[in-house]
Amino acid sequence: MTVRRAGCAAAALPDGRLLVAGGYDEKGIVGGVLGSCEVFDPASQVWSRNCAGLRRARWGHGCAELGGLVYAVGGCALIAGSIPREELMETLRTCEVYDPSADTWSPAASLNVARAGARLVAIAGGQLAAVGGCDDVFGRAEMLASVEIFGEGGSWALLDTQLRVPRTTAAAVALDDCRILVVGGAPSLSSAEVYHMPKDSLSLNHDERSIGSSVQICDMAEGRMGCQ
Repeated sequence: MTVRRAGCAAAALPDGRLLVAGGYDEKGIVGGVLGSCEVFDPASQVWSRNCAGLRRARWGHGCAELGGLVYAVGGCALIAGSIPREELMETLRTCEVYDPSADTWSPAASLNVARAGARLVAIAGGQLAAVGGCDDVFGRAEMLASVEIFGEGGSWALLDTQLRVPRTTAAAVALDDCRILVVGGAPSLSSAEVYHMPKDSLSLNHDERSIGSSVQICDMAEGRMGCQ
């Protein structure tokens, strides 16, 4: 990449390129928070920063593509207008959406719960799921078992069914249009589970909640966790 990054997030663009957004550089999680983005073209094997940056520099966020747009969700950032000090960092509810055709980031609906280290998964049928995370990275740092979905109403709905185990920085992938495999996470968990989305979740409004289920499956041989 053109910039050293940790805690960044990435998503595939509709044209096959890869967008990497935010993170932090060698200056660390407070002084090095990044708002810049860059794009990798696999055809030319070239990284380019010739793309718009995030509206708000952040790390520990989730990214996923839905309907040709890329969403950046949650994460950690400095309080707006503050100097770089750890006590002035906050965990975010705010989200942004990138339109590749216009090369612009715009505000998107905010999460119900502030989350960093959550995993953002695109689900067939036009939904995003924000899975787990940590609600106060610079405070009590409580890991989350809750799941939120973003759908046709343009807002986030908090689901009644939670993960069996609170997880942050886990691995998550959609198995089909209603099941998400969630594996590991802090603190070095070896457990895994399949989260079943409620069947009526696509029609939920922002103030509605619905019930799915989560089933534990066999553990990994050793605990694994990702990076914020």
